[in-house]
Amino acid sequence: METETAVQEYFTPGLYEVDNETYHNGPGWKSIISGSGIKKLLRSPLHFITPDEKDSAALTFGSAYHLRILQPELYIEQVKAAPKCDKRTKEGKAVFEQFQQEAAGKIIITQAESEALDAMAERMNKCETAKFILRNPGYFERSAIFEDPTFKFLGKVRPDFDIPSLGVIVDLKTTRDAGLDAFGRACAVYDYDVQAAWYVDGMRLATGIDYQTFIFIAQEKTPPYAVAVYQADAEFIGIGRQKCDIARAIYNECLHTDKWFGYPDEVQKISLPAWAARKVAGVYD
Repeated sequence: METETAVQEYFTPGLYEVDNETYHNGPGWKSIISGSGIKKLLRSPLHFITPDEKDSAALTFGSAYHLRILQPELYIEQVKAAPKCDKRTKEGKAVFEQFQQEAAGKIIITQAESEALDAMAERMNKCETAKFILRNPGYFERSAIFEDPTFKFLGKVRPDFDIPSLGVIVDLKTTRDAGLDAFGRACAVYDYDVQAAWYVDGMRLATGIDYQTFIFIAQEKTPPYAVAVYQADAEFIGIGRQKCDIARAIYNECLHTDKWFGYPDEVQKISLPAWAARKVAGVYD
Protein backbone atom coordinates (compact mmCIF):
# COMPACT_ATOMS: atom_id res chain seq x y z
CA MET A 1 0.00 0.00 0.00
CA GLU A 2 1.10 3.54 -0.67
CA THR A 3 1.78 5.49 2.50
CA GLU A 4 -0.77 8.08 3.54
CA THR A 5 1.85 10.82 3.11
CA ALA A 6 2.50 9.74 -0.47
CA VAL A 7 -1.22 9.70 -1.26
CA GLN A 8 -1.71 13.16 0.20
CA GLU A 9 0.98 14.48 -2.13
CA TYR A 10 -1.24 13.52 -5.08
CA PHE A 11 -4.41 15.23 -3.90
CA THR A 12 -6.11 17.98 -1.99
CA PRO A 13 -9.72 17.63 -0.82
CA GLY A 14 -12.32 18.55 -3.40
CA LEU A 15 -14.16 17.34 -6.49
CA TYR A 16 -12.51 15.49 -9.37
CA GLU A 17 -13.78 14.56 -12.82
CA VAL A 18 -12.40 11.06 -13.32
CA ASP A 19 -13.85 7.87 -14.77
CA ASN A 20 -14.89 4.90 -12.69
CA GLU A 21 -11.72 2.89 -13.41
CA THR A 22 -9.48 5.76 -12.29
CA TYR A 23 -11.54 6.28 -9.14
CA HIS A 24 -11.11 2.65 -8.12
CA ASN A 25 -7.65 1.79 -9.46
CA GLY A 26 -5.85 4.93 -10.64
CA PRO A 27 -2.48 6.05 -9.21
CA GLY A 28 -3.06 7.43 -5.75
CA TRP A 29 -6.80 6.86 -5.97
CA LYS A 30 -6.47 3.15 -5.27
CA SER A 31 -4.94 3.83 -1.87
CA ILE A 32 -7.62 6.26 -0.66
CA ILE A 33 -10.17 4.57 1.55
CA SER A 34 -13.74 4.36 0.28
CA GLY A 35 -17.06 3.39 1.80
CA SER A 36 -16.58 -0.22 0.74
CA GLY A 37 -13.21 -0.17 2.50
CA ILE A 38 -14.85 1.08 5.68
CA LYS A 39 -17.29 -1.85 5.50
CA LYS A 40 -14.42 -4.32 5.15
CA LEU A 41 -12.61 -2.81 8.15
CA LEU A 42 -15.68 -3.54 10.26
CA ARG A 43 -15.08 -7.21 9.48
CA SER A 44 -11.34 -6.98 10.02
CA PRO A 45 -8.29 -5.05 8.73
CA LEU A 46 -7.05 -8.31 7.21
CA HIS A 47 -10.14 -8.43 5.02
CA PHE A 48 -9.55 -4.79 4.10
CA ILE A 49 -6.06 -5.43 2.69
CA THR A 50 -6.97 -8.73 1.00
CA PRO A 51 -7.98 -8.28 -2.68
CA ASP A 52 -11.55 -9.25 -3.52
CA GLU A 53 -12.41 -12.07 -5.85
CA LYS A 54 -14.86 -9.91 -7.72
CA ASP A 55 -17.71 -11.22 -9.83
CA SER A 56 -16.76 -9.61 -13.14
CA ALA A 57 -20.11 -10.42 -14.75
CA ALA A 58 -22.00 -8.76 -11.90
CA LEU A 59 -19.73 -5.71 -12.02
CA THR A 60 -20.21 -5.41 -15.78
CA PHE A 61 -23.98 -5.62 -15.49
CA GLY A 62 -23.97 -3.13 -12.62
CA SER A 63 -21.95 -0.61 -14.62
CA ALA A 64 -24.25 -1.02 -17.61
CA TYR A 65 -27.34 -0.67 -15.38
CA HIS A 66 -26.17 2.62 -13.90
CA LEU A 67 -25.50 4.03 -17.35
CA ARG A 68 -28.84 2.76 -18.72
CA ILE A 69 -30.82 4.40 -15.92
CA LEU A 70 -28.82 7.53 -15.14
CA GLN A 71 -27.04 8.41 -18.38
CA PRO A 72 -28.79 6.69 -21.29
CA GLU A 73 -26.88 8.77 -23.85
CA LEU A 74 -23.60 7.39 -22.50
CA TYR A 75 -25.08 3.91 -22.38
CA ILE A 76 -25.55 4.03 -26.16
CA GLU A 77 -21.92 5.09 -26.60
CA GLN A 78 -20.24 2.87 -24.04
CA VAL A 79 -22.24 -0.37 -23.90
CA LYS A 80 -22.53 -2.98 -26.65
CA ALA A 81 -24.61 -6.16 -26.66
CA ALA A 82 -22.86 -9.19 -28.12
CA PRO A 83 -24.62 -10.72 -31.12
CA LYS A 84 -26.29 -14.09 -30.85
CA CYS A 85 -24.05 -16.40 -32.81
CA ASP A 86 -22.66 -19.91 -32.60
CA LYS A 87 -18.97 -19.40 -31.92
CA ARG A 88 -18.35 -23.07 -32.61
CA THR A 89 -18.93 -22.43 -36.31
CA LYS A 90 -16.68 -20.59 -38.75
CA GLU A 91 -19.41 -18.06 -39.52
CA GLY A 92 -20.17 -17.52 -35.83
CA LYS A 93 -16.52 -17.00 -34.99
CA ALA A 94 -16.19 -14.43 -37.77
CA VAL A 95 -19.27 -12.54 -36.58
CA PHE A 96 -18.04 -12.45 -32.99
CA GLU A 97 -14.51 -11.42 -33.94
CA GLN A 98 -15.91 -8.54 -35.97
CA PHE A 99 -18.06 -7.53 -33.00
CA GLN A 100 -15.06 -7.59 -30.66
CA GLN A 101 -13.13 -5.28 -32.95
CA GLU A 102 -16.05 -2.85 -33.16
CA ALA A 103 -16.69 -3.01 -29.40
CA ALA A 104 -13.08 -2.58 -28.27
CA GLY A 105 -12.97 -0.56 -25.07
CA LYS A 106 -16.73 -0.82 -24.54
CA ILE A 107 -18.73 -2.54 -21.81
CA ILE A 108 -19.90 -5.81 -23.36
CA ILE A 109 -23.14 -7.42 -22.24
CA THR A 110 -25.27 -10.27 -23.56
CA GLN A 111 -28.44 -9.87 -25.59
CA ALA A 112 -30.43 -11.18 -22.61
CA GLU A 113 -28.85 -8.57 -20.35
CA SER A 114 -29.58 -5.86 -22.92
CA GLU A 115 -33.23 -6.85 -23.01
CA ALA A 116 -33.40 -6.93 -19.21
CA LEU A 117 -31.83 -3.46 -18.96
CA ASP A 118 -34.33 -2.07 -21.44
CA ALA A 119 -37.17 -3.55 -19.40
CA MET A 120 -35.70 -2.16 -16.18
CA ALA A 121 -35.38 1.30 -17.71
CA GLU A 122 -38.97 1.14 -18.93
CA ARG A 123 -40.19 0.21 -15.45
CA MET A 124 -38.03 2.89 -13.84
CA ASN A 125 -39.55 5.45 -16.20
CA LYS A 126 -42.99 4.58 -14.81
CA CYS A 127 -41.93 5.41 -11.25
CA GLU A 128 -42.95 9.06 -10.92
CA THR A 129 -41.11 9.54 -7.61
CA ALA A 130 -37.80 8.29 -8.99
CA LYS A 131 -38.22 10.38 -12.14
CA PHE A 132 -38.97 13.49 -10.08
CA ILE A 133 -35.82 13.01 -7.98
CA LEU A 134 -33.53 12.33 -10.94
CA ARG A 135 -34.85 15.33 -12.88
CA ASN A 136 -33.47 17.74 -10.29
CA PRO A 137 -30.37 19.70 -11.35
CA GLY A 138 -27.49 17.57 -10.15
CA TYR A 139 -24.40 15.58 -11.02
CA PHE A 140 -23.86 11.96 -11.98
CA GLU A 141 -20.92 10.06 -10.46
CA ARG A 142 -18.71 12.91 -9.36
CA SER A 143 -15.66 11.78 -7.44
CA ALA A 144 -14.77 13.60 -4.25
CA ILE A 145 -11.83 13.43 -1.85
CA PHE A 146 -12.03 14.64 1.73
CA GLU A 147 -9.77 14.80 4.76
CA ASP A 148 -10.86 12.92 7.86
CA PRO A 149 -11.52 15.65 10.45
CA THR A 150 -10.07 13.62 13.34
CA PHE A 151 -7.31 11.43 11.93
CA LYS A 152 -6.38 13.51 8.84
CA PHE A 153 -6.15 10.60 6.37
CA LEU A 154 -7.92 10.96 3.01
CA GLY A 155 -11.25 9.36 2.11
CA LYS A 156 -13.19 9.21 -1.14
CA VAL A 157 -16.79 9.00 -2.34
CA ARG A 158 -18.47 8.70 -5.73
CA PRO A 159 -22.24 9.19 -5.42
CA ASP A 160 -24.45 7.88 -8.21
CA PHE A 161 -26.25 11.24 -8.25
CA ASP A 162 -26.00 14.27 -6.01
CA ILE A 163 -28.19 17.37 -5.82
CA PRO A 164 -26.17 20.21 -4.24
CA SER A 165 -29.07 22.67 -4.00
CA LEU A 166 -31.03 20.22 -1.82
CA GLY A 167 -28.12 18.54 -0.04
CA VAL A 168 -29.33 15.19 -1.38
CA ILE A 169 -27.37 12.09 -2.41
CA VAL A 170 -29.09 9.38 -4.46
CA ASP A 171 -27.94 5.78 -4.74
CA LEU A 172 -29.25 3.15 -7.15
CA LYS A 173 -29.48 -0.41 -5.87
CA THR A 174 -30.48 -3.56 -7.70
CA THR A 175 -31.94 -6.12 -5.36
CA ARG A 176 -33.82 -9.39 -5.21
CA ASP A 177 -36.76 -7.85 -3.34
CA ALA A 178 -37.35 -4.09 -3.17
CA GLY A 179 -40.19 -4.35 -0.64
CA LEU A 180 -39.86 -2.32 2.56
CA ASP A 181 -39.10 -5.21 4.93
CA ALA A 182 -36.85 -7.11 2.52
CA PHE A 183 -34.85 -4.04 1.49
CA GLY A 184 -34.53 -3.03 5.13
CA ARG A 185 -32.94 -6.41 5.84
CA ALA A 186 -30.62 -5.93 2.86
CA CYS A 187 -29.57 -2.55 4.28
CA ALA A 188 -28.57 -4.26 7.52
CA VAL A 189 -26.81 -7.22 5.85
CA TYR A 190 -24.82 -5.10 3.38
CA ASP A 191 -24.15 -2.13 5.71
CA TYR A 192 -25.96 0.39 3.54
CA ASP A 193 -26.19 2.56 6.66
CA VAL A 194 -22.39 2.83 6.60
CA GLN A 195 -22.50 3.90 2.95
CA ALA A 196 -25.14 6.55 3.66
CA ALA A 197 -23.18 8.09 6.53
CA TRP A 198 -19.84 7.93 4.71
CA TYR A 199 -21.31 9.60 1.64
CA VAL A 200 -23.21 12.47 3.29
CA ASP A 201 -20.28 13.25 5.58
CA GLY A 202 -17.68 12.82 2.85
CA MET A 203 -19.47 15.06 0.37
CA ARG A 204 -20.03 17.69 3.03
CA LEU A 205 -16.33 17.72 3.93
CA ALA A 206 -15.22 17.72 0.28
CA THR A 207 -17.55 20.46 -0.94
CA GLY A 208 -18.62 22.52 2.07
CA ILE A 209 -22.25 21.88 1.07
CA ASP A 210 -24.55 20.65 3.83
CA TYR A 211 -25.45 17.22 2.47
CA GLN A 212 -27.89 15.60 4.91
CA THR A 213 -30.30 13.45 2.89
CA PHE A 214 -29.58 10.01 1.44
CA ILE A 215 -32.09 8.37 -0.89
CA PHE A 216 -32.09 4.82 -2.22
CA ILE A 217 -33.77 3.97 -5.50
CA ALA A 218 -34.11 0.20 -5.29
CA GLN A 219 -35.04 -1.91 -8.31
CA GLU A 220 -35.61 -5.63 -8.51
CA LYS A 221 -33.31 -7.59 -10.82
CA THR A 222 -36.03 -9.91 -12.12
CA PRO A 223 -39.48 -9.30 -13.62
CA PRO A 224 -41.52 -7.25 -12.97
CA TYR A 225 -38.43 -5.13 -12.13
CA ALA A 226 -40.41 -3.23 -9.49
CA VAL A 227 -39.02 0.04 -8.11
CA ALA A 228 -39.20 1.52 -4.62
CA VAL A 229 -37.74 4.75 -3.25
CA TYR A 230 -36.51 5.08 0.35
CA GLN A 231 -35.02 7.92 2.38
CA ALA A 232 -32.62 6.94 5.14
CA ASP A 233 -33.94 8.35 8.41
CA ALA A 234 -31.81 10.06 11.06
CA GLU A 235 -31.36 6.85 13.07
CA PHE A 236 -30.28 4.96 9.92
CA ILE A 237 -27.53 7.50 9.19
CA GLY A 238 -26.66 7.86 12.87
CA ILE A 239 -26.02 4.14 13.28
CA GLY A 240 -23.98 4.16 10.08
CA ARG A 241 -21.95 7.07 11.42
CA GLN A 242 -21.20 5.18 14.65
CA LYS A 243 -19.93 2.22 12.60
CA CYS A 244 -17.82 4.59 10.48
CA ASP A 245 -16.30 6.05 13.65
CA ILE A 246 -15.25 2.57 14.78
CA ALA A 247 -13.78 1.73 11.38
CA ARG A 248 -11.99 5.09 11.09
CA ALA A 249 -10.24 4.54 14.42
CA ILE A 250 -9.22 1.02 13.40
CA TYR A 251 -7.90 2.30 10.07
CA ASN A 252 -5.90 5.05 11.77
CA GLU A 253 -4.35 2.53 14.16
CA CYS A 254 -3.42 0.19 11.32
CA LEU A 255 -1.89 3.01 9.29
CA HIS A 256 0.38 3.92 12.19
CA THR A 257 1.31 0.40 13.31
CA ASP A 258 1.21 -1.31 9.89
CA LYS A 259 -0.46 -4.26 11.61
CA TRP A 260 -3.51 -5.45 9.70
CA PHE A 261 -4.98 -8.01 12.05
CA GLY A 262 -7.82 -10.46 11.46
CA TYR A 263 -10.27 -11.88 13.97
CA PRO A 264 -9.30 -11.92 17.69
CA ASP A 265 -6.55 -14.48 18.28
CA GLU A 266 -8.22 -16.06 21.30
CA VAL A 267 -10.99 -18.45 22.28
CA GLN A 268 -14.30 -16.62 22.14
CA LYS A 269 -17.65 -17.67 23.55
CA ILE A 270 -20.43 -17.97 21.01
CA SER A 271 -24.19 -18.01 21.47
CA LEU A 272 -26.98 -18.76 19.06
CA PRO A 273 -28.66 -15.66 17.64
CA ALA A 274 -31.94 -14.58 19.19
CA TRP A 275 -33.99 -15.73 16.21
CA ALA A 276 -32.70 -19.30 16.65
CA ALA A 277 -33.77 -19.37 20.30
CA ARG A 278 -37.21 -18.03 19.38
CA LYS A 279 -37.56 -20.74 16.74
CA VAL A 280 -36.91 -23.48 19.31
CA ALA A 281 -39.53 -21.90 21.55
CA GLY A 282 -42.03 -21.99 18.68
CA VAL A 283 -41.97 -18.25 18.10
CA TYR A 284 -41.49 -17.21 14.47
CA ASP A 285 -40.87 -13.75 13.05
